[in-house]
Amino acid sequence: MTIIIADDDKLIRAGIKKIIQDNLEGEHEIIDAQNGEKAIELCRKIRPQVIITDIQMPGMTGVELMQQISQWEHRPSIIVLSGFNDFNYTKSALTSGAIDYILKPVDTNEIISALRRAMACVEKTEKDFKEKTLRKIIQDGHSEGITIEGDFFCVCVSVAENVREKQGRIPPESAEDFFTGITPLYILERRKNFFIALLEQNGIERMESDALFECCAVGVSEKCQNLSELRKISAQAYSALLEAFFADDNSGGKKVNGIYRYDSSSLDMDFNEIDRLYEKFIAAIDTTSYDGIQKFLNALLDFGNLEKNARGEKLYYIHDKIARDLVKRYAQFQETDSYLYTKSLMIENVHRANSLDDWKKSISDYAFYVTSLLRNKQEKYPFITKAVLYIQKHFSEKISMTTVANEVNSNYTWFSEKFKEQVGMNFNDYLKNYRLEQAKALMEKGIYRVYEVSEKVGFKDVKYFMKIFHEANGMSPGKWMQLHEKK
Repeated sequence: MTIIIADDDKLIRAGIKKIIQDNLEGEHEIIDAQNGEKAIELCRKIRPQVIITDIQMPGMTGVELMQQISQWEHRPSIIVLSGFNDFNYTKSALTSGAIDYILKPVDTNEIISALRRAMACVEKTEKDFKEKTLRKIIQDGHSEGITIEGDFFCVCVSVAENVREKQGRIPPESAEDFFTGITPLYILERRKNFFIALLEQNGIERMESDALFECCAVGVSEKCQNLSELRKISAQAYSALLEAFFADDNSGGKKVNGIYRYDSSSLDMDFNEIDRLYEKFIAAIDTTSYDGIQKFLNALLDFGNLEKNARGEKLYYIHDKIARDLVKRYAQFQETDSYLYTKSLMIENVHRANSLDDWKKSISDYAFYVTSLLRNKQEKYPFITKAVLYIQKHFSEKISMTTVANEVNSNYTWFSEKFKEQVGMNFNDYLKNYRLEQAKALMEKGIYRVYEVSEKVGFKDVKYFMKIFHEANGMSPGKWMQLHEKK
């Protein structure tokens, strides 16, 4: 660590420096600052991990020093020294972010203990910052200037509910404790009984030899060296994890714990067919067809003709599509309905399902429930169902609310009012959102340019398409295509 000692008494600075050198393990750079102003100047130049500061100094006091530092994004840990056993001083120090308040004359054990706590705090802060940066890389694909030396893997771990009964080990929510002895470790995502992490090769080997992981379903990505591929390998790890549903062909899709490795060598997936079936499934919901929902959901989740290694890949793609689209599409119902909200969580957390049939039932329950709500709404106004069908069939053409209202033989004003009431958004927003979703499906194929996608989904002005796509998704179509293109 780099440590700054800020005190106007030269002898005190020298004494603390000697205590650190004689008693704190490791090699540390220790720098003197005779006042608060000098400490701030040094902080801006060298960014120390720890500051030990007197609370009373001429000019800038220790409290003022801490108040300035508290505004910085990257703040060092602060230990306060004082010759005054005064509650107000203590309160000022602690509310300004100090980790300890030590009275003079300084006790060796007390200051070394405080420095060890500071070291732990620094390590945690730096690790949290790196994990936050890594999560941002997954989101936008940029490596942000940080590196991990050597090869690394992404792992997805779904922990069995009874892991403590079987192993008598730590609470499964504690990912860091769960991976005790496996380094380096960066946690990319935490949920109850589930986490995603980065490990080195020796971490993978340690995991494979630990009996604790017999109580988990674990997906391991292919080896990687480039942080810009984090999004790709996190998807690989989740896809491999979902192979747990296909480990035993005689289990009826029941999840089997174990460690599953992703292998792209034999994958040849027809994503176009998945997209086609999904759109038919959504159309069945919108048109309140219970038979259609069951028919297309069964077809969508048919894994019979695939090799085992490809089944997890297909399930991952379907799960990603449903989790991103289905719940968002019918959010107006879910916001006020606890049943739908619960089902949406079960759909999102596919790894927690006991079997593929259980997850499939969550989807069908959600779809049937939404369909019943839509049917109740639309029974009074059947022309709304016809309008939705017309939009889904003719979205790529030049259509307007006038066009559709005439097509379903409805008065323009009455149609506008009832469409918003029944669908949950006005006509123009529904048409725009539907076109944008179709645009995403086309861009995922990786065979069209942005202007071609724009034209195919009904936007004749490509600049307008790019503008509203960015507004809706927080990135340009080109960037979205780069991040989501099927490999």
